[in-house]
Amino acid sequence: MVVSCWKAPACKANARNAAICSILWCLAIGGFAASTNYVLASRLLFCAGLLNLTFLSMAQTLRATTGTDPTTRRLIGLFNMSNNGLRASAA
Repeated sequence: MVVSCWKAPACKANARNAAICSILWCLAIGGFAASTNYVLASRLLFCAGLLNLTFLSMAQTLRATTGTDPTTRRLIGLFNMSNNGLRASAA
């Protein structure tokens, strides 16, 4: 039996789940930085990437669905551009 995330309440985009994902992301990045084991570090980095993707997707969804003024889309574009720019310059 395949359980889809589409109907699961835990996958719902809300502020609580986004905050939990960001806290877990912080823990994964901290664990990656403190790890001396290569296998553990690579798994934590993979988990951090998934959590980052999840958090950013939820944050954009919440901004798009709750924003009512016309500047919401512009702010989402600015957020994406700055996030990707900062990520590219950090590498």
